[in-house]
Amino acid sequence: MSKTGKKKRRSAYSLDSQTFRLLGGLILIAFGTLIFLSVVIQLSGMMFEAFRTVSGGLCGILCFLLPVFPIWGGVLLMMSGKKQPDWKTFVLAAVVYMLLMTMFNLFSYTSGGGQSRLPLMNYFYQHSIDGSFPSMLGEAYTFSGTSFTPRAGGLLGMLIAWPLWRLMGPVFSGILCLIATLAILPFLLHLNLTQKCKSL
Repeated sequence: MSKTGKKKRRSAYSLDSQTFRLLGGLILIAFGTLIFLSVVIQLSGMMFEAFRTVSGGLCGILCFLLPVFPIWGGVLLMMSGKKQPDWKTFVLAAVVYMLLMTMFNLFSYTSGGGQSRLPLMNYFYQHSIDGSFPSMLGEAYTFSGTSFTPRAGGLLGMLIAWPLWRLMGPVFSGILCLIATLAILPFLLHLNLTQKCKSL
């Protein structure tokens, strides 16, 4: 095969890859915008109500931050065709977000119909079918997503909260998540400052 033919194939492959990144990025940005309009602006309508319920069920009280990630990810994906995007900062921010939702599940309390206040994890355990991981995820999603105002840390927060709670209890688990968050923040801020200095 001639060098010209190889160059044409590489050029076509590069064009297809850039088109994929552009379309993927636009889809993520549109998705994040829909979440923003549903959760932050709180537009009315069945579609926006559905997005609001799902966002609350997944992320609880921190669902207003959820639109940041698909929009941010979409921008990074679109930029990846021209230069290396800063995925490290994106991943670290997502980890901090997950840890914050986990702590809301571990440290929150609730009361049900005249009963004394209970730690939220105990409340989920008592109201779940069998206390298993899937049933606790379902309880977290229902609790956080079905109320008028999103509560606790949602289903995503339960992904880390449940195994930690089973192994270490709420107090030590919450302290561990807090330490992990404080340990990650300096790296996150350092990466942001480094990226800004490079762009100057």
